[in-house]
Amino acid sequence: MTRRLAPACLALLALLAPAAPAAAVTPERAALVIGAIRDYGCRMDEEPADRLFDPMGIPRSDTADIVAVLESAGLASVSPDGGTVTLSQELCAADPAEDAATYAAAEAAAEAADGGEPDERAARFIAAVRDNGCAMTETEAATGLAAMGFTADETVGYVEVLLEAGLVTLSDDFQQLRLAEALCAADPAADAAAFATALAAFEAARPEPEPLDAASLLALVRDEFGPGAVAEMAAFQATMEGCTLERADRAALAAALREMMAEHVSMVFAVPLPLPEPVSAELAAAVDGFLADPGPEFSIEDGRIVLTDCTP
Repeated sequence: MTRRLAPACLALLALLAPAAPAAAVTPERAALVIGAIRDYGCRMDEEPADRLFDPMGIPRSDTADIVAVLESAGLASVSPDGGTVTLSQELCAADPAEDAATYAAAEAAAEAADGGEPDERAARFIAAVRDNGCAMTETEAATGLAAMGFTADETVGYVEVLLEAGLVTLSDDFQQLRLAEALCAADPAADAAAFATALAAFEAARPEPEPLDAASLLALVRDEFGPGAVAEMAAFQATMEGCTLERADRAALAAALREMMAEHVSMVFAVPLPLPEPVSAELAAAVDGFLADPGPEFSIEDGRIVLTDCTP
């Protein structure tokens, strides 16, 4: 199983400077992540990210890689505390069908600008820790690694791979990273190859996500996609359509929202459309609940849903 780093460990590596990612992900996998962030309102923090990506079998290391590429291309930004990613206006409004190609182009540009392959970047990361006495604290990382152009997303990816291979350890309070004795004493010329071997084993050990059966999907939808989720979808869509969702009447509006939610669930949980009937019925009930009481952020006027706190 993929090892998840504790939040304190993430704080150790909270560095914000453009750089290429640690491990490659496919453009199609990146498109799933981009689409999920877009459907969430183009802005996402760690809590919904874990909730959405874990059932999809997308580990933190993959999302970290994807965000690093998007950030380096100016297609996303990360908050100063590293906890929130926001898509650029351009990517937020882009055609989802183009996401894979957009990511592939951004990844190629990041690698070209960096001037090094991921294994070589990892070797420089290992060398930096070795040159620091084979250990590095949060304070040392924040100054030394940042100055070398490493990001939190990039270094988290390296640490996950090296942890899984037993090549690094973390202190009990997650405030210090230390190279294993063998890696500390190794020939630096062999670091890239050592990381490549560790990465191959890390990728091979990742389990393929099991397909969701109808009952499991229904349980997840009941937990995560009630009227509040419909409100988020409606708010996001309204901002893209001049603050108002124009439909012929209430029935047409309800049908449009049901379609949006079905597509979102299909993308998030990697299940094909049409969704199982019980799931469709659950989404329909959530839409009806939202339309019956959209809350203070909306008004319903002649078959239109209007986002009140919005500037066209």
